[in-house]
Amino acid sequence: MFSLRLRWVVLLCALAVGAAFGFLALPLFQPPRVLFMEPADGASDIAPTSPITITFSMPMARAATEAAFRVSPRVNGAFTWQDNQTLVWTPRRALPISQTLTVQISQAARSWLGRAPQALAQARFTTLTYPHVVASTPALDAQFIYIPNRVTLTFDRALNAESVRANLTITPTLANETLRIDANTVTLDGFFQPRTRYQIEIAAGATDDAYHIPLERAWLWAFTVSEQYPNFSILNRGRVLRVAAQDKIRIPTQFTNVSRLDVAVYPITPTEFDANANAPFETWYAFQPTAAPIQQQRVLTHAPLDQYAQQTIALEPLPQGTYYLRIATPEGPDDAQLLQVSSNGAERRSAFDGTTTRSQKHNHRMVRNAVPPSTTQQRVQKANAEPRSSRFVFAQPLFCRRIGFDGLALHHGGSFFKTFAETQYV
Repeated sequence: MFSLRLRWVVLLCALAVGAAFGFLALPLFQPPRVLFMEPADGASDIAPTSPITITFSMPMARAATEAAFRVSPRVNGAFTWQDNQTLVWTPRRALPISQTLTVQISQAARSWLGRAPQALAQARFTTLTYPHVVASTPALDAQFIYIPNRVTLTFDRALNAESVRANLTITPTLANETLRIDANTVTLDGFFQPRTRYQIEIAAGATDDAYHIPLERAWLWAFTVSEQYPNFSILNRGRVLRVAAQDKIRIPTQFTNVSRLDVAVYPITPTEFDANANAPFETWYAFQPTAAPIQQQRVLTHAPLDQYAQQTIALEPLPQGTYYLRIATPEGPDDAQLLQVSSNGAERRSAFDGTTTRSQKHNHRMVRNAVPPSTTQQRVQKANAEPRSSRFVFAQPLFCRRIGFDGLALHHGGSFFKTFAETQYV
């Protein structure tokens, strides 16, 4: 009897131990997997000295796993293991700059029990770019600059100050020149001679501060110093231009010291059209269309220095609807126009009644509520009554967006400003 009981106890214990061992050992006999890879798939701006770390789901056979590792483009490196599950690969030289690298662990890898992965593991990442300029004051593509006393360049990361000083030149020589380098900002102060073309160059020997990565190529910026502020205006009177759907659209413009006209036509809803046709000046100029432009142009002006010029922009015919035209310039000034396209160019009746332009209504309201005008104000009002292409009055504006500077602004289009000066251009 005792012998029989002992046999059952031994058998039950053996079954229990076997079941427990099988439960615990089951993950060890599964195929290995890559749990984490660093840099992660899709990562960008990875430093050229960064190691690659791969963490597996179980202890791995080191030699077989190292042999299954690939990085392309091919770069030599060395393997180390943080533990039996974490492989670290460190490049012996810097990773290629501004390139996408692919890291793979093939199915040739093996766990410590000899199991192979069921699938290839892979990640792609992009290394750090060459140092480059991301912003400037004045704007990088501006060709005309009104007598600056400072030029500021902003790079994507901190630069090595000594390398910048050794590689920066300005032609012709700048009077009273001072150069400051603060992390990623380069500031050049001095007296820029009017009616003179300058070129600023930073040779490719300049490097960033952290990794001593040089510029990909020499950086050049050339501009002409003007004696007049940049100025730009659409010459169509009023805020709304009505055209027929079959007609080409011609937009007359006038400008001084702007090098390019960036034209964009955006479709807008009738509600947006009505709101902008009746909006205050500051709201109208702050409007940002949500739709993508359906027409775009970049038109070079070949503008003579410090002289007024006129140029007509031709747009392709538009389908019936309502549109927002924005014309910007690298030098800063911009202007806008609402377009209403119908089958015959007739006006759509809406909250915008069309009997007068928005700016005319604004003027009538302000004149009605204003004190008796001074002689200067009468001259401004008289100029407003004339076509915009024939007379311009300098005034102190509420907003200077059209000409892009603080101080004197070109008065046009009927909006009533407090007079700053009586100087007129006829």
